Amino acid sequence: MKYKLWLYSSILLSLFLVFFFYPNPYEDMFPLFNDLLTILIFMPSVFVLISSLASLFDDLVRNHKLWIILPLCFLSVGGLGWKMLGIFHPLTIVLVLIFGIFIGVTHFGISKVLKQNLSSKF
Repeated sequence: MKYKLWLYSSILLSLFLVFFFYPNPYEDMFPLFNDLLTILIFMPSVFVLISSLASLFDDLVRNHKLWIILPLCFLSVGGLGWKMLGIFHPLTIVLVLIFGIFIGVTHFGISKVLKQNLSSKF
């Protein structure tokens, strides 16, 4: 129960943050503030959302293979990098993507540990 609460709250919170902090570089009065919000809130939220959806997919499909989850994650990371290419310098994009992948892998690891610890108690 606590694991499902963790997973669904992660999905809802990251969807909320992705929806409200989606970058629009053409309609902003404060470009630096918009860039900081994009890097500090939007990008990590996207990676947590990807991680949460991968955890949900891991729960729904019992006989899963890792080769199914990884390409989906890499495609979404590549699409996000392509989207940000018009806004940021390529070096900045690479650094933010590496940091975001670290956040996503950490969230996925925490989710797996919570699932194992909470399901073994029942």
